[in-house]
Amino acid sequence: MNRMTTTTMVGSAVTKPLVTALALCATLCGAFSVSVWAHAQAPDTADLAASNLPSVAPMNSSAPRQVEVPSEILVLHATNTGGGIDPELRHLKQLQNPPFSAYNTYKLLNRRSISLVPMQAHSMLLPNDSTLRTVLKAVLPQGRYRVETSIIRYPKEGQGQGGDLPSLEVTASSGEPFFVAGQSFQGGILVVGIQVGKAPERAPGGK
Repeated sequence: MNRMTTTTMVGSAVTKPLVTALALCATLCGAFSVSVWAHAQAPDTADLAASNLPSVAPMNSSAPRQVEVPSEILVLHATNTGGGIDPELRHLKQLQNPPFSAYNTYKLLNRRSISLVPMQAHSMLLPNDSTLRTVLKAVLPQGRYRVETSIIRYPKEGQGQGGDLPSLEVTASSGEPFFVAGQSFQGGILVVGIQVGKAPERAPGGK
């Protein structure tokens, strides 16, 4: 009887501290689990900081580009020296009609490919030291362009005053040159051809 009572008392003595320890362990483990779960569910600090940053729109790769019109400038020397028309110029029928037919010789001095941008002046030095200024004023429907051109003559020592020649504004079809003429040069005149837009394909030989 006494032995059984002792055993029970020992069991009770062992059980109570054990239950207490288990409870404490459960409490701590539960707290630890909750803490780990809460940390796992909380947003990362870097993510939170990033979420508070102002959004930046991506670069718009489809933004309209500035219009550039491929063009060409021809500088010709017209005389009456019986030399005929350069083979590279024979496709220019305008040179065979008045007033250009008043000269029987046309020599190509310079040919330059350029790009014209609306409302931006393009300048080019001419053989007589004057400056050709070309401005694309407008891109029109049906492949046409409004172009303004002028020639600036700067004064030279012993050669009188300079000054600008009257400006010329034309509406030109794409690939069809127009001409500015009249400046004296080496026994003849300079004729400047301005072609805005691409010229039609020509047959071999310039015909």
